[in-house]
Amino acid sequence: MPVFKIKVHNGLEQLKQHARFILDDMTRMSDALTLKGTGWIPSVDLYENTEAVFLVADAAGVDRKTLSITLEGGLLCLSGVRHCPCDISGKYYHILEIEYGAFERIIRIPHEVEADSIEARYEDGLLLIVMPKKKNMPVKIDVS
Repeated sequence: MPVFKIKVHNGLEQLKQHARFILDDMTRMSDALTLKGTGWIPSVDLYENTEAVFLVADAAGVDRKTLSITLEGGLLCLSGVRHCPCDISGKYYHILEIEYGAFERIIRIPHEVEADSIEARYEDGLLLIVMPKKKNMPVKIDVS
């Protein structure tokens, strides 16, 4: 009598993997929607520890006076203007890679934060925003 090897595939595991790919794609699409405007887009790093959420934005050349930071509904909006340090008109450029003009970038913050305690620093072309996490303290409810 012949012996057959039967390999059983775990369909559920494959379905989970496809769901993860779909969710990852949706997240990337959602992140792309947080880019707004026609100007340049500063690169950002968003990370956290147990106490706070941190955002570092590459804002080299942006005038500090034009920087605006707002937080509403879990979305942090960064905007500002980077002016060209020289007059570009009437010149022949061999390389022109740096983008100038206004920008606006909206970033979804992954946790609720204490809006009144947010701090921002701008130095050496980097904007650092520290957002302390909201403490979820248990609430005791008396039963009458």
